[in-house]
Amino acid sequence: MYNVAIDILNILYKNGYEAYIIGGYVRDKLLGYISNDIDITTNATSNDLINIFGNVISNNKYGSMCIKYEGYIFDITTFRKDIDSVNNRWPRNVKYVDSINDDILRRDFTINTLCIDYKENIVDILGASSDIKNKVIKSVGDPYIKMKEDSYRILRAVRFACILDFSIENTLFNAIKKYSYLLRNISFDRKKYELDLIFKSKNLKYGLDLIKNLNLAKYLEIYNIDKLVLTSNYLGIWAQLDFSNKYNFTKHEKKVINDIKKIIKDKIIDQYTIYKYDFSIIKITGEILHISLSDINKIYNNMQIHNRSQIDIDISDLKIITSSKIKDIYIDLEKEILYNNLKNERNIILEYINNKYNKES
Repeated sequence: MYNVAIDILNILYKNGYEAYIIGGYVRDKLLGYISNDIDITTNATSNDLINIFGNVISNNKYGSMCIKYEGYIFDITTFRKDIDSVNNRWPRNVKYVDSINDDILRRDFTINTLCIDYKENIVDILGASSDIKNKVIKSVGDPYIKMKEDSYRILRAVRFACILDFSIENTLFNAIKKYSYLLRNISFDRKKYELDLIFKSKNLKYGLDLIKNLNLAKYLEIYNIDKLVLTSNYLGIWAQLDFSNKYNFTKHEKKVINDIKKIIKDKIIDQYTIYKYDFSIIKITGEILHISLSDINKIYNNMQIHNRSQIDIDISDLKIITSSKIKDIYIDLEKEILYNNLKNERNIILEYINNKYNKES
């Protein structure tokens, strides 16, 4: 994909335009990370791109286009300046410019301003290479203006610091703290996107410490953050938090979170818990309850059954039982067998059923 992007830069250059790969891809390249998230910026307009490449899709009103070339899709933006902002989030207007230097100045952090030109040279206008070497997140320009201009940058700063294990420069840190309340203007979908990335990070503890030290939790509407136990799965973090019902989760995420919450509430992982829930749920909850995987495996290995089909009876054995009771009988048998009150042997099970249920019938 990178080579195709360089081809695009060369095509634009041959047509008289400047063009660069910019942002996260270049940053990650310097850090030794592999990425296919390539963004291109150019002084070519959408009409210019249409004339050169043919099929171009406009992504939004801010000069962002999408082109498909050699089987890959690239986002391409025209150099621009942002004019004012609306709701501390979006530019009120944009002005297209002809210089990469002007375009760089509208961006959030210096580490995201590195460029690669058509000759594959690194273009570093603001000393970003030094910031990457020193592992520091710095604002492009006055951080107080930048954070107020677009409060989403607050969460991005924390996410970059967490995932890259960078520090946040002091003035930027103080600006984030001052304008943390502006996170109220960020949609819950965007908040969740950033928090998910932080919760999935191997550097999770640092990310949580930043959220606490910057006083962001209350504006993110996540509570109980001081009592969190670190887990290997991001949903284990969400399950321990009290959070606004405005956060949107997928059906699967909701189920996992609710299952973990139920087990945490009972504060026990026993035979029936392991039988009832997916192993992934048990593993996450074991981390929260400080129950080792080896202890969980011991319980699992000593269980007489691991699913309903292993119960040593057939549905035909229950034909004389009222059908409405069959579900309850199976649940009863599962518990009795799992807690070793009943041997998983057909004759013993049938005798138990006969004594308990046939007499009731």
